[in-house]
Amino acid sequence: PKLPPRSCDLTPLDFFLWGYLKSQVYVNKPTTTRALKEEIQRCINEIQPHLCKMVMENFDKRFMMKSLVLKPLQKVWVIMSSQAYQTTMIL
Repeated sequence: PKLPPRSCDLTPLDFFLWGYLKSQVYVNKPTTTRALKEEIQRCINEIQPHLCKMVMENFDKRFMMKSLVLKPLQKVWVIMSSQAYQTTMIL
């Protein structure tokens, strides 16, 4: 299937991060731009390595199940996800 270039099926940031941050940042209802920036930074700093690992594993499963694009892209994703996993294990 042909997917749009910014499909949420293609980027972990769209797949997970923006929705997660929005749900966390607005719990404290920041009222100023400065407070909003501080909440965003706080929420990003609180993301734990195990959460990143789970997101990458889930994203990897979605990617492979949907057989999204071409085989070369699948190969690139396998390399990227294995590097992300190794980075997570180091943290």
